[in-house]
Amino acid sequence: MNYLKLTLSSVLQYFSDTDSIALRTTYNTSLYPTKRAIVGMIASALGYERKDPRSAELYKKLDLKYSIVNEPVILNDFQTIKPLRCQQNYMNKFNKRNKFQTVDGDYQNKQLIKKIQYLQEAEYEVYVGGSDELLEEIYNAIRNPEYSLFIGKRSCIPNKPIVTEFNLIKKEELKNVHDCA
Repeated sequence: MNYLKLTLSSVLQYFSDTDSIALRTTYNTSLYPTKRAIVGMIASALGYERKDPRSAELYKKLDLKYSIVNEPVILNDFQTIKPLRCQQNYMNKFNKRNKFQTVDGDYQNKQLIKKIQYLQEAEYEVYVGGSDELLEEIYNAIRNPEYSLFIGKRSCIPNKPIVTEFNLIKKEELKNVHDCA
């Protein structure tokens, strides 16, 4: 199996630690790139819509590994959430009295504080393993993505090119890498 090297570098990065879209007051980040986040970014580059079944196929086909170039520093960001200003269509958790439902099932009508963790000034090399044809398709998609590419959240914009050249690496040549969870 061959690998394509991606560089993830950004002022801020965020890798979700859960699949839940329920309203939470704490959003912790994983300290390292997750397979879900990388496959999501690749699927976006390929033009897949959210919930597209091809993303699940891509998840199964790819072997992802990472190495740390620059250790991250955790940054805690605090935001306020007001019931009337929540994204009703996205959350779909409002009742008729303009209250929103929290993870534990209670309804709140007061302002909440939401804490989000980001990785600051982190840089990773991610190695995407798969068939040569698939890696070439991924390379071309990342060079000319269908949708904008982010490193976790929309506010986390890459500050370096994600790929610079189509150079496949053999598995034996990978050193000091870890599996993406």
